[in-house]
Amino acid sequence: MIQKRILVHDRVRVPTAKGWSWIDRRFVPEQSERLSREALLLYYFLSSVAD
Repeated sequence: MIQKRILVHDRVRVPTAKGWSWIDRRFVPEQSERLSREALLLYYFLSSVAD
């Protein structure tokens, strides 16, 4: 397995007590109307498989 190191410790994401989501909560209301359905699906897919 590849050993990875944290590049910027201040940017490590930690799940909250209310649940977790790696999709920026501001993205959906602010940007989703401007994008096509395919672009949104691609964004969600890439967000879910991102390392």
